[in-house]
Amino acid sequence: MCSNILLQSGLISQRSFTNALGAPFHHTQKHTLQVYGQHAQEFNMSSRGEGYLHEIDEVTACLRNGQLQSQNHPLAASLALSQTLDNVREKIGLVYQS
Repeated sequence: MCSNILLQSGLISQRSFTNALGAPFHHTQKHTLQVYGQHAQEFNMSSRGEGYLHEIDEVTACLRNGQLQSQNHPLAASLALSQTLDNVREKIGLVYQS
Protein backbone atom coordinates (compact mmCIF):
# COMPACT_ATOMS: atom_id res chain seq x y z
CA MET A 1 0.00 0.00 0.00
CA CYS A 2 1.31 3.47 -0.89
CA SER A 3 0.60 6.63 1.03
CA ASN A 4 1.74 10.24 1.21
CA ILE A 5 3.02 10.39 -2.37
CA LEU A 6 3.88 13.98 -3.32
CA LEU A 7 5.61 15.00 -6.52
CA GLN A 8 7.37 18.29 -5.85
CA SER A 9 8.63 19.16 -9.33
CA GLY A 10 8.15 17.97 -12.86
CA LEU A 11 10.15 17.40 -16.02
CA ILE A 12 8.56 17.13 -19.44
CA SER A 13 11.06 15.80 -21.95
CA GLN A 14 10.61 15.31 -25.68
CA ARG A 15 13.07 14.76 -28.52
CA SER A 16 13.29 18.47 -29.25
CA PHE A 17 12.85 20.14 -25.85
CA THR A 18 12.83 19.81 -22.08
CA ASN A 19 10.49 21.80 -19.86
CA ALA A 20 11.42 21.85 -16.15
CA LEU A 21 8.59 22.91 -13.86
CA GLY A 22 9.21 24.48 -10.47
CA ALA A 23 7.81 23.02 -7.28
CA PRO A 24 5.03 22.31 -6.74
CA PHE A 25 4.70 21.34 -10.41
CA HIS A 26 0.89 21.66 -10.53
CA HIS A 27 0.96 25.25 -9.25
CA THR A 28 4.38 26.45 -10.33
CA GLN A 29 5.46 30.06 -10.48
CA LYS A 30 8.22 29.38 -13.01
CA HIS A 31 9.35 26.96 -15.66
CA THR A 32 12.50 26.56 -17.71
CA LEU A 33 12.23 25.67 -21.39
CA GLN A 34 15.30 24.14 -23.03
CA VAL A 35 14.98 23.69 -26.78
CA TYR A 36 17.86 21.44 -27.79
CA GLY A 37 20.64 23.40 -29.45
CA GLN A 38 19.48 26.70 -27.90
CA HIS A 39 19.93 28.50 -24.59
CA ALA A 40 17.45 27.71 -21.84
CA GLN A 41 14.71 30.27 -21.25
CA GLU A 42 13.16 30.81 -17.82
CA PHE A 43 9.56 31.98 -17.59
CA ASN A 44 8.10 33.46 -14.42
CA MET A 45 4.35 33.29 -14.10
CA SER A 46 1.87 34.67 -11.66
CA SER A 47 -1.06 32.57 -10.65
CA ARG A 48 -4.45 33.15 -9.14
CA GLY A 49 -5.51 31.29 -6.06
CA GLU A 50 -4.06 28.23 -4.41
CA GLY A 51 -6.11 25.42 -5.85
CA TYR A 52 -9.16 24.90 -8.00
CA LEU A 53 -9.81 28.52 -8.96
CA HIS A 54 -9.71 27.86 -12.73
CA GLU A 55 -12.11 24.95 -12.37
CA ILE A 56 -14.47 27.08 -10.29
CA ASP A 57 -14.36 29.83 -12.92
CA GLU A 58 -15.20 27.34 -15.68
CA VAL A 59 -18.10 25.75 -13.76
CA THR A 60 -19.48 29.21 -12.94
CA ALA A 61 -19.31 30.26 -16.60
CA CYS A 62 -21.03 27.03 -17.71
CA LEU A 63 -23.82 27.48 -15.18
CA ARG A 64 -24.36 31.09 -16.20
CA ASN A 65 -24.54 30.03 -19.86
CA GLY A 66 -26.91 27.14 -19.18
CA GLN A 67 -24.34 24.56 -20.32
CA LEU A 68 -24.51 21.03 -18.93
CA GLN A 69 -20.81 20.46 -19.58
CA SER A 70 -17.71 22.43 -20.44
CA GLN A 71 -16.48 22.65 -24.00
CA ASN A 72 -12.96 22.93 -22.55
CA HIS A 73 -13.24 19.74 -20.50
CA PRO A 74 -16.29 17.65 -21.42
CA LEU A 75 -17.77 14.94 -19.22
CA ALA A 76 -16.09 12.21 -21.31
CA ALA A 77 -12.69 13.70 -20.45
CA SER A 78 -13.53 13.67 -16.74
CA LEU A 79 -14.62 10.04 -16.96
CA ALA A 80 -11.44 9.08 -18.87
CA LEU A 81 -9.30 10.82 -16.26
CA SER A 82 -11.14 9.08 -13.43
CA GLN A 83 -10.61 5.69 -15.08
CA THR A 84 -6.92 6.42 -15.67
CA LEU A 85 -6.42 7.40 -12.03
CA ASP A 86 -8.28 4.26 -10.90
CA ASN A 87 -5.92 2.16 -13.06
CA VAL A 88 -2.84 3.92 -11.65
CA ARG A 89 -4.04 3.41 -8.07
CA GLU A 90 -4.65 -0.28 -8.76
CA LYS A 91 -1.20 -0.74 -10.35
CA ILE A 92 0.67 0.95 -7.49
CA GLY A 93 -1.46 -0.68 -4.80
CA LEU A 94 -2.94 2.50 -3.41
CA VAL A 95 -6.00 1.70 -1.32
CA TYR A 96 -8.04 4.33 0.52
CA GLN A 97 -9.23 3.34 3.98
CA SER A 98 -13.00 3.49 4.37
